[in-house]
Amino acid sequence: MRTVFRLTKTRDVLNRRAAREGSVLRVGDAQLTLQPAVIAGMNGPSGQVGRAVRQAAALTVDRAKRRVNYYGRVDTGWMRDSIRADYVGSNQYHSRFVVASQASYAVYQHEGTARISPAPFLRDAIEELRPADFGRKL
Repeated sequence: MRTVFRLTKTRDVLNRRAAREGSVLRVGDAQLTLQPAVIAGMNGPSGQVGRAVRQAAALTVDRAKRRVNYYGRVDTGWMRDSIRADYVGSNQYHSRFVVASQASYAVYQHEGTARISPAPFLRDAIEELRPADFGRKL
């Protein structure tokens, strides 16, 4: 069985490195030390944090596709249909997904040009994110 955390009684000063990394919680004389490997596992794609971020990324993709329609930027549908979320990695601090369109012209539609008004479909979708979009409370 793997140890998820270690609880120790101590009156000593916290380890400065662990405190800087945010893996030590001290309440009174009790000190809770989370092991970096366990934290990294939680942030991985199949960990609790990774699954929550994946859920929020999927919602962002759906919202961005609806926003492309809202702004009327559909001709062939390639820009809208190519919006997807890709897992790019994690460590003990975070889990990262990138939401983007594969269409080369998406940036011009999103940001606008001298002749095209901006249609910030990705920005709008990201601004709609709420804590509930990440699933249950961690």
